[in-house]
Amino acid sequence: MFGNLKKNETVKLPTGMLSGQGLGNLKSMRYGLSTVGSGGCGTLAVYNALQKLGKPEPLPKIISEMELYCCSFFGFLGSFTFMMPFFFRRRGIRCHLRLSYRKTFRSRYFIATFWTKRPVFSGAHIVFCENTENGIVVYNRYSNRVCEYCYPTPQELVPRKRFMMAVTFD
Repeated sequence: MFGNLKKNETVKLPTGMLSGQGLGNLKSMRYGLSTVGSGGCGTLAVYNALQKLGKPEPLPKIISEMELYCCSFFGFLGSFTFMMPFFFRRRGIRCHLRLSYRKTFRSRYFIATFWTKRPVFSGAHIVFCENTENGIVVYNRYSNRVCEYCYPTPQELVPRKRFMMAVTFD
């Protein structure tokens, strides 16, 4: 749609799970009329989910498809989380859109969307999370860090009042 696939395919990316959308080669990849560095947290969350679910796909291909129906305001406002289930269902992956804070954190894998500061008046962020026996492992928690973070409780990851919605996987 935006002609970004060919350009994004030339970007050299690390393998495995990705974090740090505002660093390295990730920040310059195109998403809509914007970049992954400024509005691509949702694309990384989807990429990381596919990695963990055993159905990896190249990030440029994910971005190209998400530009069709998940891209918000041409990429400047990131991705529409509520459209992500269509992306996963097209691949035969069972998932649910959740507005419930409690039900979200019961899932082994989920993509969470939350306000970064004050609800409504701040930006939003989308991350991929994995529930483990040691806590909730979060990928791309901060756009300027390449490591994953582990939180012992959901409240420490994101307070209930800042939670927006999630996509959970069966």
